[in-house]
Amino acid sequence: MMKARSWLPLALAWSLLACGDDGSSSSGAGGGTTSSASTTGGGGAGGSGGAGGSGGAACVSGLSQATPACTACQDENCCATATESATDPGVWTNSAVKICRDANCAAECGVPEPECGGIVPTPASCADDLYALCCAESTACAKSDSCSALIYICIDDRGCAPHSACWEECALEFPGGVEIFDAFAACFNDVVCT
Repeated sequence: MMKARSWLPLALAWSLLACGDDGSSSSGAGGGTTSSASTTGGGGAGGSGGAGGSGGAACVSGLSQATPACTACQDENCCATATESATDPGVWTNSAVKICRDANCAAECGVPEPECGGIVPTPASCADDLYALCCAESTACAKSDSCSALIYICIDDRGCAPHSACWEECALEFPGGVEIFDAFAACFNDVVCT
């Protein structure tokens, strides 16, 4: 038996989950030409609390998907991570937006709804134990654009340990995710992987 006692095993696992199967262009190959992101500097503020109209997302990430409905849902729910992926495509940014997009837009994007948000721990055999204890927390983190960004962009891409100075700076770019992340990490800490 292995007891997960820190965020590190989970953070390392998250990095492996969505590698390269994003469905969007990840290195300039075949990507659509959409306008660049219109989030407020750095990708953190866009998409939260749509002010007004029913005609489109609060932000345009620049990350095209197979259908307009999928792109619109992604930009409405995952604009910060989608903007990061459009700006700097790679394993971590693609993973962040894929987790968020799949958790929020499964129907619009024609993908199966992920179990408990789709976040898979290390080892993957621990997923059943994680989901049994922390499904709500895992789902909440996956559905949160900011929580997904904290895991994949702050921890995995930038190497920021939770609650370090680097983490605090990164969290300012992706506001609103720290409490959700902390609840998920605290629950995961109690998971006994069999």
